[in-house]
Amino acid sequence: MSDQTEGADTIAWLQERTQVLKALALFEQSIETLSKELGEDTAALRGGLGQVLAEVKARTEEVAALKVDYAQRCAQLDSVRLTTAKLVTKQLNLEKSVERASTVVRIVSWVGAVIGVSIIALIWALITGQAQVVFK
Repeated sequence: MSDQTEGADTIAWLQERTQVLKALALFEQSIETLSKELGEDTAALRGGLGQVLAEVKARTEEVAALKVDYAQRCAQLDSVRLTTAKLVTKQLNLEKSVERASTVVRIVSWVGAVIGVSIIALIWALITGQAQVVFK
């Protein structure tokens, strides 16, 4: 969606630039017409027009530099988004692994508790004489 916005901005900027250049061409034609009528005063007008054209070129270069910077920042943002997505996926996988490990630990703890209680009951039965160990 940002590419469409950037494309629309570029088209609008190019249209505006075209209009400015047409206006400058008309202005230059007017100066040429005046130069025929005025003579020496046209040199000052041409100098002013040269300054305007230099200013337009400078602004065009600044906009081009800003577009390059914008493209670089968009690439960096896309890289950050990709890295974030990878990290989220890893986090979800780790959470699933921890959940499975937690279930295994609970089962092993329960089995260990049952075996421990059984051994304690056997030892108690041997001490009180309720059970005997017979070897043949």
